[in-house]
Amino acid sequence: ANITARHLGGNGTDPTVSSCGTTPSAVTGDDLQGFLTTGSGGTVQSCTLTFGAAFTVAPSCIANNQTAIVLLRTTTTTTTLVIDSAVAGTMESDVINYVCFGN
Repeated sequence: ANITARHLGGNGTDPTVSSCGTTPSAVTGDDLQGFLTTGSGGTVQSCTLTFGAAFTVAPSCIANNQTAIVLLRTTTTTTTLVIDSAVAGTMESDVINYVCFGN
């Protein structure tokens, strides 16, 4: 297993978050680990994190809701991490942390 060099030291481009309620916070962290605060809106069910640099192979990622006991699922591509909950509206204004492992 090997992570490209830009993910070992960072490439200077922060990941961004979208589709995550009204006015989610910026990501604090990098492509491999960090946290974000979801937006409001009452029906926040998922968030899409776009990596600052594309991985060569989609990483494996896990996410945890630090605010509420909510089971989160993750799906990845080489450029995005999608974090979602099976229950609509369960991620409003929550702090979510994530960790990704490059392949």
